[in-house]
Amino acid sequence: HADAALARLRGKMHARGLRLMLDLVPNHTARDHPWVSAHPDRFVQGTASDISREPQNYFRAKTDDGMKIFACGRDPYFDGWQDTAQIDIFSADMRKAMIELIESLAGRCDGIRCDMAMLLVNRIFKTTWKNKVVEEPAAEFWPEAVAAAKKRNPKFIFMAEVYWDMEWELQKLGFDFTYDKKLCDLLHAGNPAPVRGHLRAAPE
Repeated sequence: HADAALARLRGKMHARGLRLMLDLVPNHTARDHPWVSAHPDRFVQGTASDISREPQNYFRAKTDDGMKIFACGRDPYFDGWQDTAQIDIFSADMRKAMIELIESLAGRCDGIRCDMAMLLVNRIFKTTWKNKVVEEPAAEFWPEAVAAAKKRNPKFIFMAEVYWDMEWELQKLGFDFTYDKKLCDLLHAGNPAPVRGHLRAAPE
């Protein structure tokens, strides 16, 4: 059983002073994820004109309610990842399902690294999908997800993959750690002075 095997691995890690962090992709699923067929309304859907105009960004899939057109997962600056289905984080049903999933992970591991976490921020999601989704919720997704997980496991760690200088924003939404893309870019440029300046900046 997968959960039992994972629990054994985690136990062995803890005995060696290590913690187990799993990778979560909250913005999209595989095209053949069971939710696509059983809960199509949890995903961003398109029209025949969408798939005709942008075949790289949409796909057809059979669901329990018949054939439907789904959006591929994407960020606002590039075409979709063609092997994925874009979740609709503005859907109340999807939010509930995703929070339940994250809460269950808090019982299986010690933390999660969240892929492209900034894509679920309300204003980013609204910009990316414009007229494809309903009006944005009053609250952000991440604070609710973080609170649910930490209620089950107070030491549970959230780490965000994040870009566009949104590190501090994601930390304010509850993430314990975020990628430091600016530091990565400065190191890549090869000039030591800006790296030192970045590392000496105020904590904020």
